[in-house]
Amino acid sequence: MESAPVPSPEYPILRDLSDPALPRKAVLFLRHAEREEIDPRIPNHDVPLTARGVADARALGALLPTSFRLLLTHTRFQRTRRTAEALAEGFASAGGRPVPPRQLQSRLGSYVLSDDLYRIAYTPRFLPDWISGNIPPGLILGPSEAAKMLLRRMLDPSTGDCPVPADGELYAHVAHDWDISSLRWSLFGMRFEDAPPGFLEGIVFVPGDGLVEARCLGRRARVPDGWLPG
Repeated sequence: MESAPVPSPEYPILRDLSDPALPRKAVLFLRHAEREEIDPRIPNHDVPLTARGVADARALGALLPTSFRLLLTHTRFQRTRRTAEALAEGFASAGGRPVPPRQLQSRLGSYVLSDDLYRIAYTPRFLPDWISGNIPPGLILGPSEAAKMLLRRMLDPSTGDCPVPADGELYAHVAHDWDISSLRWSLFGMRFEDAPPGFLEGIVFVPGDGLVEARCLGRRARVPDGWLPG
């Protein structure tokens, strides 16, 4: 049985969502909640959340504005699926209307070029080295190319996979620190060493009037036009 909810931490993504005011619609790109330690004896996609992670995700869900209709997707990993479910549970407990979470059939982040990458992917230096451009070529796209791929697929209605929020809807996709790191670097110039993405941290995207504004930790940036679907 999961432990009782712990006091919820501060959630920076809530400030970014509501500052200066709630948008008509928004997309959240969110890292999963706290997980158990990576164990080489367990397939990586099966690593679960901790009880604290489940409680934190529920607490964040309960704090999302219930004026929105909440749409949720996640990757094939157990930790993103359980995070999305817990967000929906918390949102519903506060009187919100969540749509049942679903797994994306396409891979948003198919920027890995070779399985040889996984020999180094879960070492402490991987993410700092990737963001700094120090990974050997042929293993993975650069962080800016990866970020562009993520956004084009996530914001493109023609794929039919990612929900496109209408006014009054909030779409949250639960993903991983690789994704958040590449987006932070590419849009805000935030190095991994200066701002490693914590659990349940992410980026808010606010579409409107032919442009998309990105918000992260109080920073604002316009998503380049060339990164958006044509």
